[in-house]
Amino acid sequence: MTLMKAKKYDISTFIQLAEAIQNLSLAKSQEEIFALVSKAAQQITGAQGAAFVLRDVDEQCYYSDEASISPLWKGQRFPMKNCISGWAMLNKQVVVVPDIYQDDRIPIDAYISTYIKSLVIIPIRQEDPIAAIGVYWSQSHIATQEEIELLTALANCTATAMENIGLLLEVKESNQSLRTLLRARDEFLSIASHQLKTPLTAMQIQLQMTQRKIRNDQKGHAGAYLKDIQSSLKHINNLNDVINELLDVSLLTLGELKLNPGHFSLNQAVDDVITKLTPSLRLAQCELKTEFDDDIQVYMDNYRIEQIFSHLISNISKHAPKSHAQLLIQKRSSKLVVHLEDNGPGIPKDIQYKIFRRFERDGLYTQRPGLGLGLYITKKLVELHGGYLFLYSSPETGTKYLIELPMNKHLLKNS
Repeated sequence: MTLMKAKKYDISTFIQLAEAIQNLSLAKSQEEIFALVSKAAQQITGAQGAAFVLRDVDEQCYYSDEASISPLWKGQRFPMKNCISGWAMLNKQVVVVPDIYQDDRIPIDAYISTYIKSLVIIPIRQEDPIAAIGVYWSQSHIATQEEIELLTALANCTATAMENIGLLLEVKESNQSLRTLLRARDEFLSIASHQLKTPLTAMQIQLQMTQRKIRNDQKGHAGAYLKDIQSSLKHINNLNDVINELLDVSLLTLGELKLNPGHFSLNQAVDDVITKLTPSLRLAQCELKTEFDDDIQVYMDNYRIEQIFSHLISNISKHAPKSHAQLLIQKRSSKLVVHLEDNGPGIPKDIQYKIFRRFERDGLYTQRPGLGLGLYITKKLVELHGGYLFLYSSPETGTKYLIELPMNKHLLKNS
């Protein structure tokens, strides 16, 4: 492999690349490779940030590591067709973007809150890309031929390092996957049993008390009985929600959840959701302000769209009590853009990548009721509609969700 003519480079840069290649040859795990490559890509180009983007299952881009002046997307997954790194891998091309605001391939809403102005993406394994190296600049910058050659050399050595540990990883990952599945099974059985048993026990006690009251009633206290029955019905509804979530996850896992699209007013659908959740928002002392474009007519699955908004808005009352939140919905050309943000405590960076997993209740959410399925289902429903969901959160700014959905019915999946 020919790297480049030595005279083109500063000697310190060449040494950095040589050290990175040596370290890659000694790497024992994929995670070690990801971290080494991200750091080396930033150092040899002098850029403000670099990321290692893995081509994951189901045509997803997985931002497995990053070296950056501020957090970007480490631990998050995005559909390849909605990600510039995915475009580079799908098209097997190096991507040079001097200005992200002038390139139609860039999902600009995902970049607005970042420092990135320019970037370059280098596929790893040119003929059949398995990953990509992304390098970012905070000022306008056109990647030079020398920078591209440096990064290409790093990418080629990275592909070799990944192939060298491939067989060992397969054995390790197979064993780890089995242990993870067994642990997830046990955790699920424990959580599900508790979540199903609690409302059933409450209903049983409530109905037994109502039965005794009716038998002993001599004064016609129908109103009290009605209140008890309503309480029981509330528990039944909670139990029904849990069962529906389990059913949705089962269908999503099997790839059998189908959309039932139709034409409807998004404004009305979201208003219905907010009306339903207003009591819980008030109880949590949360203020939700809304701003919609007028009369947004869409062709989507009404029930599933309401489910998306219900999960996200209810999260505010659960995890950001006494906060101020804002919901903004706009039409932009052929897509729908949704911003939902609060000024609550935020989500720690080290657990953000976990909250879209099935049955994930780590960190802040461990003591909260529920199976940990809401955000997993929400993200999957957004993707089934051909869109994508981003999360931004920090203790200083609170939590923000960004959703983009195509309004063109032909872009709907599984309809």
